[in-house]
Amino acid sequence: GANPRLEAGKRQNVQLAATAFHGVVITPDRPLSFWRTLGPATEARGFTWGMEVRSGCAIPAIGGGLCLLSNALFALAVELGWQILERHGHSMALADPHALDATVAYPYVDLRIAPRRGRAVLGVAVRGDVLVVAVHGGERLRVELDREQREDGARRETRIRRRVWAEAAGSGAAPLEDGVIVDDQQRLP
Repeated sequence: GANPRLEAGKRQNVQLAATAFHGVVITPDRPLSFWRTLGPATEARGFTWGMEVRSGCAIPAIGGGLCLLSNALFALAVELGWQILERHGHSMALADPHALDATVAYPYVDLRIAPRRGRAVLGVAVRGDVLVVAVHGGERLRVELDREQREDGARRETRIRRRVWAEAAGSGAAPLEDGVIVDDQQRLP
């Protein structure tokens, strides 16, 4: 039931943004900042009208749909055990209750992530209607997620706790990280 023009705009915006992230080198000392990497999403730069979630409402906006990329980058960072330096959840719940989401709004609401050690290079592309995000390099870590979720018909509460260990760590080793990375309350559409 989405507006076809806004859906097409969302695809164009993600395609354009993907090129800015492809080949970006990230280190603990040079974390990825979504907005520092992309810059402002303006019509002059080729961005167009797409759907954006703002204050719990879906509205048309120039650059709408870029959160598809920020969501994918956040999910990648979570699953790889990277440091989450800045992340903000959407005000409205996404269709997939298990999705890891990260909203962005230029210039103040950013996503900032970094590998714990080493150098990582992003591979980002759109193939057909599929956004592909990969990383080359970086340290291998073991990651465990515990998700608690409640819905009451109007709101969804999501809390995700993450534990990260060095891959070679034995079963009795202390984790590198053990803490809550998502604690969101979102309006249900």
